Amino acid sequence: MAKIELDDLEGDLREIGERIGIEAVRVLITEFGGGFYYIPLARKITKYRRRMVEELYKQGKSIQKIATLVGCSVNTVRRDLQEMQNPRRI
Repeated sequence: MAKIELDDLEGDLREIGERIGIEAVRVLITEFGGGFYYIPLARKITKYRRRMVEELYKQGKSIQKIATLVGCSVNTVRRDLQEMQNPRRI
């Protein structure tokens, strides 16, 4: 069977192919074809966001500046900082 080429793709899948490469798209199709997936914004990945908040806070950035840089609300930054200082025990 012939390999899928970039010219074979349309719409969103073509755009993905142009950005990450046809080989990566082939892997996506082979491994995940037929499924529907949500790809979150980076700021919605809690562990990543908290790590960024912590790094920026340690650099001395204000809560407002952190919120702007990370792309979330001031309240989210405050909650993340509070959670880091007082982690919940499970």
